Amino acid sequence: MIGTEIGAVFGTVFILITLYINDFGYGPVHYLLLSAFIIPVIYLTVLMHKGNTSYFACVVYLTIAVNHVTDVDPFLFVLNRCFDMVIGIAVGLFVNTVHFHGSGRK
Repeated sequence: MIGTEIGAVFGTVFILITLYINDFGYGPVHYLLLSAFIIPVIYLTVLMHKGNTSYFACVVYLTIAVNHVTDVDPFLFVLNRCFDMVIGIAVGLFVNTVHFHGSGRK
């Protein structure tokens, strides 16, 4: 969950920067800024001693930053992405903790 939140915050900041400063377009500056934001995402997870969540943080950040093209409300888009990640984490935890009894092993 921490990685999801970190990625969502940085993704939101990136979207807001690119929305309110339209000079970037989709040129080299846009892609340089997109890739430069990965550094603080990874660094913050390591700084918080949550290095194993850096993968989730980067996935959420890149999903938000790259896929947000024509949405009207960036906050709604970020909220939907975070909700999707939370559902995925919950399903993964459920599958890993529930033991189904059956005749699978003999």
